[in-house]
Amino acid sequence: MLYVAEETSGNIIILTTTGEELDPIQVSKKYVRGKKGIEGIAFLPAASLLLLPEKSPRTLITISLKGKERKRMQFDYAKDYSGLCYNAPDSTLLIVSDQSRSLFRISLDGALLEHWNTGIRQAEGVAQVDDTLFIVSDRDATLYRFEKRQ
Repeated sequence: MLYVAEETSGNIIILTTTGEELDPIQVSKKYVRGKKGIEGIAFLPAASLLLLPEKSPRTLITISLKGKERKRMQFDYAKDYSGLCYNAPDSTLLIVSDQSRSLFRISLDGALLEHWNTGIRQAEGVAQVDDTLFIVSDRDATLYRFEKRQ
């Protein structure tokens, strides 16, 4: 399944691997403030989704696959948040910030583990595949690729 967050409506669109659109998950409107809605989404193996609003408040929300809020935690590592990735090998989260031009690695409990200044303008997404990290820049229309040092 592919889960896509609609930033302004707050709905989570669900697509199958064949591209079929299933019924969306209705998410509370309290996570959406105009164009300052959900910026990041990640699937957790415990059949939960993590939602990351851009700001106001800077909160990481865990919801069930039916849209029910399970947990919420606030943190203030950056001016905004613009992308989220679950890193399965070490069960951590990668969060990218557009305004702070930074990448953060945090625990599932919200503890800051690492912080890097990326210098990437308008970073809007982050993903990790094995030892390769990808960050996309809207402003530069560029997909940056970083390899883990051995």
